[in-house]
Amino acid sequence: MAGKAKIKKSRGQIYDIWRAMRSNKLTMACLIFVLFLIFLAVFADVLFNYETDIIAQSIPDRLQPPSALHWFGTDAFGRDYFGRVVYATRITMIIAVLATLGGSVLGILIGSLSAYYGGKIDAAIQRILDVIISIPQILLIICVVTVLGGGVRNLIIAFIFSMTPGFSRVVRSTVMVTRENEYVEAARAVGASDLQIIVSHLLPNSLGPLIVQATMSISLCILSTAGLGYLGLGVAAPQPEWGLMLSEAQEYMRTEVYLILFPGLAIVLSAVAFNLLGDGLRDAMDPRLRGFRRKKRSIFRKRREAVRG
Repeated sequence: MAGKAKIKKSRGQIYDIWRAMRSNKLTMACLIFVLFLIFLAVFADVLFNYETDIIAQSIPDRLQPPSALHWFGTDAFGRDYFGRVVYATRITMIIAVLATLGGSVLGILIGSLSAYYGGKIDAAIQRILDVIISIPQILLIICVVTVLGGGVRNLIIAFIFSMTPGFSRVVRSTVMVTRENEYVEAARAVGASDLQIIVSHLLPNSLGPLIVQATMSISLCILSTAGLGYLGLGVAAPQPEWGLMLSEAQEYMRTEVYLILFPGLAIVLSAVAFNLLGDGLRDAMDPRLRGFRRKKRSIFRKRREAVRG
């Protein structure tokens, strides 16, 4: 019976979070846009043939403005710009999602062990993380990429290395608060292992902050990937990537504005969408803010009814 009550409570919390998100139009718009990006990333190979549509050059068709045949025009090598912008979504999402997933997994492992055992283990781990965090994140990423080289795999490794301390701090702060609770002591008393206690009782409390941190991290990945691509430290040509496309187009920016416009919009809209989605999730997961929103809507509803009456 206790298990069923816990499941019902969890479902109730999920419903409350979804209802709070649904009432926020900006958050829902960002969620729809993020789902659209994921759709493009998943089905890019279905929509376009990489060899013929993305990297094959056609010099007679170079630098054509947007038209019915080429929606975003063509680049300096005659390649369809719409296809390259869409396919770049796939590469950017792969880097951002895999890096965030890897950073969160390592952060959960390090942060939970550090907080649970405490003492000298916690102190040693935190001093190492302090050294990493003291280096500006983008500078740290550039250093790792410079050592390992460019490419999708090395970018993911660099982002994982730079993101892990942030996720670790989020998990550690939550576990430190909950590790002395009565239900944790009860689990120890019945013989639960440290791993069972961490996974079953401590980490679930970190899920909300981790989700919010993940959306923010994806936004940072998008901007950093574009910046590295523009500097020539990211994805190598002829693979399409938004920052690399901006770098290739800069000599034509005065005459062929669309070459800058479309990848630039893709970078800005994607980063802003994930950032605002993270803000909306944070508000929706805070019971105090959910109650405030419901109270505020109730007040507005009563005022409208009073005016109509």
